[in-house]
Amino acid sequence: MNTKQKSLSIIYLICACLFCAPVWAGDNSEFFLLLNIDALHYTNALNAPDADKNDLETGVDLFYVYNWQNSRVLVEYFVGSEESELERLQYNYQLTDYTTVKVGRMYTPLGYWSTRFHHGIYFQTTVSRPQIVKNEDDGGILPIHITGVTLAGATHSSASGWHYNVMLGTVPNLFINGDGKVELRPFDLLDPDKGTQNQPATVFKLYYITNDTLQTDSGISVQIQKAGASEVGLSWIKQNTANLYSHLDFIDKRIIASAFYIESRLISPSGYESAGNFTNAYLQYEQDIFTHWIAYGRVENTWGGDKDPYLALFPAFINRQVIAGLRYDLTENQALKLEYSDARTVSDNFNSLTLQWSAIFP
Repeated sequence: MNTKQKSLSIIYLICACLFCAPVWAGDNSEFFLLLNIDALHYTNALNAPDADKNDLETGVDLFYVYNWQNSRVLVEYFVGSEESELERLQYNYQLTDYTTVKVGRMYTPLGYWSTRFHHGIYFQTTVSRPQIVKNEDDGGILPIHITGVTLAGATHSSASGWHYNVMLGTVPNLFINGDGKVELRPFDLLDPDKGTQNQPATVFKLYYITNDTLQTDSGISVQIQKAGASEVGLSWIKQNTANLYSHLDFIDKRIIASAFYIESRLISPSGYESAGNFTNAYLQYEQDIFTHWIAYGRVENTWGGDKDPYLALFPAFINRQVIAGLRYDLTENQALKLEYSDARTVSDNFNSLTLQWSAIFP
């Protein structure tokens, strides 16, 4: 599909959804669209993602929520230039003022980024996500979407205080995509047969939130999983992941810091095991500089990844990156962002420049 065809398909979908929005929304429901158009330019890019020196990417994230008494139904569907996917379909039931049960396909509570920004590019200050928390179909190496059940609770009903999540579900399996690359494939509720190898996972998250002058969100999470990998020549991959994160929100600046420790065991059909581990961390700083203007930067790095057998399955993974960017809020629901990246993989170094328009409607 060429650039013109990509853009036209997205424009048609946007128009249709905007037309239907007043019908779908109501007193007990909420409907909105998250839109983005990205113009990318790569330099020194022998093996850069999507190899083209110039690219145009578009995306529409449809989000619908219906509330009734103690119940809530949430649907999120993403349509992009290259793919479309049911991101979330979950049912929430509020047991008490402090406790909620969630069932369906949802984001893993592991870490901070996915649970805070979801798939909504407009909500995040930056153009890009940190590499370690990229979505599976965008080259991500960790499970972001898990289908199962979650128990979420807090020590009391106010926003400040201790919160927890306990999740049981199925994680993505590994397969070879149409480009011949290894990719994680989450359980697809619209096509369950594709998930015949999806295996179990357990996630626990404990975090503390304050809503004072300095708003904070800091926590620890652990994910234990077993992923099917027969399509890549392995029987299973057993993986343990631990995460520490902290988000500090001052009046005019924000800091996000997060560190991951990933330990993997790759088991072949003959029973041979290869094991490894690596650490990945990122630090992001955002500063309000003028009215509607935000400057930001992020540093990402990986330690121990060069010899890790799991990371070897993903040679395009960016293990070191420095980004700098500007965000300008055009209106209360539209933003323009410019982001520069200096990135490194195991075999390549390249730079990229991205201009992005993102918005939320209505």
